[in-house]
Amino acid sequence: MRAKDEQKIGAIYKATLSLTQQMGFGGITMARIAREAGIATGTLYIYFKNKEELINSLYLHLKRQKAKNFLMDMNFANPLKVVLKQMFTKMLIGAVNESAELAFLEQYHRSPFIDEAVQTEAMQLFQPFFDIIERGQKEFLIKDVKMDLILAYLSGIMHEFSALIQDNHMPLNDDTFDLMFNMVWDGLKT
Repeated sequence: MRAKDEQKIGAIYKATLSLTQQMGFGGITMARIAREAGIATGTLYIYFKNKEELINSLYLHLKRQKAKNFLMDMNFANPLKVVLKQMFTKMLIGAVNESAELAFLEQYHRSPFIDEAVQTEAMQLFQPFFDIIERGQKEFLIKDVKMDLILAYLSGIMHEFSALIQDNHMPLNDDTFDLMFNMVWDGLKT
């Protein structure tokens, strides 16, 4: 069996991201993705048996990339607030620079395509983040609320802060990061 061409997979992912941003999951078809990727529809089916498999694969691919970038160069032994600020800064930069990926991930979470095994694997990639939040809760530095609430709080803030930066209402600089992180910290701390 021949190895799959990583460039073709990259083109398929790029086409899927672009089309998802334009028309949502419901509007895309395998034929449309193939056309956008510059490959034959039959070739696309060699790589992914259907749209659901493609969407789940792309979701996991994006989550792996985000986890790698997010956790790179982190020193979890630092004080909690320092670690959280570094994480926040990376998340905000990612949200600003990867809007197509973020739009895809948000749609995925509200779609019928969610595969439980894929979702579980994706969550495990970010276990160090969850561990930091739990550490803060055990040290009575972060509110003792369910992780789902903390994730909703942070993702909502990230979405709105990144929109302010993308719309040129706020500059992307250290002062902005400090101001925004302090607002986030005020909401998280006990």
